[in-house]
This record gives sequence, C-alpha cells and structure tokens, in this order.
Amino acid sequence: MGNGVGYLGNAATGVIFPVTVTGWGVSLFFGDGAAALSVSLGRNKTEDIHRSVGNSIFCSFLGGVVIILISYLWGDRLLRMIGATDANLSLAHDYGFIIYAMMPLALVQNTLASIIRADGSPKYAMGAMLVGAVLNIIGDPIAIFVLERV
Repeated sequence: MGNGVGYLGNAATGVIFPVTVTGWGVSLFFGDGAAALSVSLGRNKTEDIHRSVGNSIFCSFLGGVVIILISYLWGDRLLRMIGATDANLSLAHDYGFIIYAMMPLALVQNTLASIIRADGSPKYAMGAMLVGAVLNIIGDPIAIFVLERV
C-alpha cells in the first residue's frame, strides 16, 4: 500500500496512530473491566454481569464520541501536536476524518471482544476480529487504488 499513498500517506497514518491507540486503550479499559466482573457468574449474580456489560459498552461508545469531539474540535492543532508537518497535514486530516468517524464502533467492537473472550468463547471473539481485519485488507486497496482516497 505504501506505493499507492507514498511516503507522505504513510506518514499521515503514523500521525493518526496515537489517536487509534488511545481509543484502543479506552476500549480495553472498559472491556477488561467488565470481563473481570465475570467472576460474579460463579456467585449467581448474572444481573450484575448484564449491568456491567451494558455499562461498559455504553461507556466505550461514549469514549469514542469523546475522542471524535476532541479530534474534531482541536483539528489541525491536535495533528500538529502529534507530529504532523506542513507536508502531510492535509493527508493526516483526510485520513483522520475517516478513522474518527468509526471510532465509537471500533471501541465497542474491541470492548465486546474482551467480554466474549472472558465469557469462554475466544474463538468467536477471534473470528469477529478476523472479519474486521479481512474487510480492512480488502477495503484498503479499494479505497487507495479504485477510489483514490487515503
């Protein structure tokens, strides 16, 4: 893909990477926290588990919305603070727009993967993550070469 977007396109993805890692941390915070409460299943407190899973999904989604708001409100200042230069700022801005838009759903997916693994279904969680990875592998060349987007 580097040949399709060039070195500035690759630099733009590097600028957005800290934002995605922050989102990943937020989703793991809520997902692993809810997964840790799965101990309550052994004490027949399933209502507590349902409440914690629902709260973790909701809070993860809200975390994604907060990341979107911060990213859009700070805009280019945030990108410059992360490391964007004059050469790659517009590409990072365009790429970030796509990444930010999907942030709440990506956080919920990652939160659910943690909960599903703790529930005893790691194959299901891995399958769901692989579907996303395969869609990304297929979608990136389409976006870069067919739609000519970063």
